[in-house]
Amino acid sequence: MITAADQAYFSYYGLDRARAKGYTGEGVTIAMIDGNVNTSVPELAGANITVKTPCTINSSPALETHGTGVASILVSADYGVAPKVSLLAYQGTFGADGDQGSSDCDDPSGVTKDSQPWLLNQAMNDGAQIINLSASSDDGNDQMKWTVARAMSSGVILVTAAGNSATDDDLTSLSRWSGVIGVTAISTDGTRQDYSSWGEGVVTASIGGPV
Repeated sequence: MITAADQAYFSYYGLDRARAKGYTGEGVTIAMIDGNVNTSVPELAGANITVKTPCTINSSPALETHGTGVASILVSADYGVAPKVSLLAYQGTFGADGDQGSSDCDDPSGVTKDSQPWLLNQAMNDGAQIINLSASSDDGNDQMKWTVARAMSSGVILVTAAGNSATDDDLTSLSRWSGVIGVTAISTDGTRQDYSSWGEGVVTASIGGPV
């Protein structure tokens, strides 16, 4: 079982001291759009997670590993950044390894239920105050534009990864949109991880490995 001692970010950010002061995220609702979350893993025991995926998505084990890992970083009782939040987990389609939504993902609006704009809006409808998307996104269409505008006007915080291609990746990150928080990865010595991307949309950095 993974513990706080295995996670470099836990001591780097002094999360034990934050917890001791009562900063656990209790009363906050966070949504994540990622791969499927396996809520049965021991690292997520006792976590308040509601799986909200609205349709059938066929994806690879790697995406489930990623989704489960992101969920544990957020809410694991042992090493989660905010172990007491209410976490809403939405599985999206990211196009990797044959990742594909089924016919029940179709929607009369023309925006499929496994797409990022649909899921972001659903997360807001479900009361999310913060939405995490640990993936790149090149959605530059009107649906995404109005989704981001809705989040900004509603005070919902959108957080997204800058990408892992070691380039200026603004055009393939949700942080291309004003108001979205782009995050790049650093190591514990404060230097940028060599795989991590950057761009004008990056406003902060966090420990990206080893995780």
